[in-house]
Amino acid sequence: MPECHVQLGEPGPNAAHRRALGFAVLPWLAGLAVILEWAFHCSTAAGLHGDRNHFAQGVDWPLSTHAAMEPPPLPEHRQWLDDWSRQLLAESPSRSHPWLDEPEDNPSGNSGPVLQVDFQTPAGRPARRHFADEPWTWQVMPSGLLYSSYLAGNKEPRFSAQWNRDRHLGPVWDTAIGGRLGILRYGTTEPILPSGWQVDLEGGFQARLDPTEDSMPLTSVDFRIGVPITWANGPWQFKTGYYHVSAHLGDEYLLAHPNARRLNYVRDAAILGVGYYWTEMLRLYGEAAYAASVSDGAEPWEFQFGVDYAPAGDTGLRGAPFAAFNAHLREEVGFGGNLVFQFGWAWRHDPRGPLFRAGLQYYRGKSGQYEFYDQSERLIGWGLWADF
Repeated sequence: MPECHVQLGEPGPNAAHRRALGFAVLPWLAGLAVILEWAFHCSTAAGLHGDRNHFAQGVDWPLSTHAAMEPPPLPEHRQWLDDWSRQLLAESPSRSHPWLDEPEDNPSGNSGPVLQVDFQTPAGRPARRHFADEPWTWQVMPSGLLYSSYLAGNKEPRFSAQWNRDRHLGPVWDTAIGGRLGILRYGTTEPILPSGWQVDLEGGFQARLDPTEDSMPLTSVDFRIGVPITWANGPWQFKTGYYHVSAHLGDEYLLAHPNARRLNYVRDAAILGVGYYWTEMLRLYGEAAYAASVSDGAEPWEFQFGVDYAPAGDTGLRGAPFAAFNAHLREEVGFGGNLVFQFGWAWRHDPRGPLFRAGLQYYRGKSGQYEFYDQSERLIGWGLWADF
């Protein structure tokens, strides 16, 4: 019988080209999926919206008009997620979620009619979806964000600590301190899917420590500051703005490695992002950024896309599951980059408010520490994340 020998080694050029092609195609497939879902959503919701307009035209309707009708059927791929979402929130000890509460007759304060569609949650509690249009107002220091940070985006400003292990580096401790803050909004105050324009401030740093040495010396740190400008309407969110990022080696690392070459890696970039909430708990997103000013290895273009699944309302003490995926592609590494997978448990109180997560993480690709931007890493570990 002939023998078959398989030799494992570094991938050849063809494998690299196939990988690059795959990274290039995936964002387009994700975008196509969002467009198709949007078209399907519009077509299935047309009947209900028509009924809404019909009811709204009658001036004799009272402030609270209850229509005993069933909501339009959800696509099969959304039904199980929405059922799970409502099940978790319906059994929560808190009842702050507006789709599961029994709110006032006119929650928006408008003088016009409100159409409420009554139906039953999986737990048997009545749920009402309100279609009242809340007026836009100016809000200084608004509550929450119109465009939240990507859960698995490792360069997003947040508080976090991840204890990882790489087969070559050994144990590493990646930490971050930072966050995003809404400064000014012109829009609604609706907590789940607010609409309007908003200006945010973001800032923070991501640092890497070496836990194998005494006093856990600092290996490297990246600083980021930015001004996102966001817009949201219903399930859609858009983001533009500016950010600056710069990379630095730690003093202790330079003392231990006197021949190390410090890179003055800098990006000053304009961004354009889009997000779409497929359900209350599931978001798809994509983003492109172009840096007009770069140095020491940085190149102008970068892209990222991914999926976030996290609780939308009050989870109570028991929490709820979350999962996230992010792909980050950078021109300086031939439009390779890194993939991040996270899953675990999450807690939040206010709808779309601060989110605390604990779970497992898998990171593979080029380093997220830009002093080592062209070095490959494969990190497995667990972490804690807090988003504001």
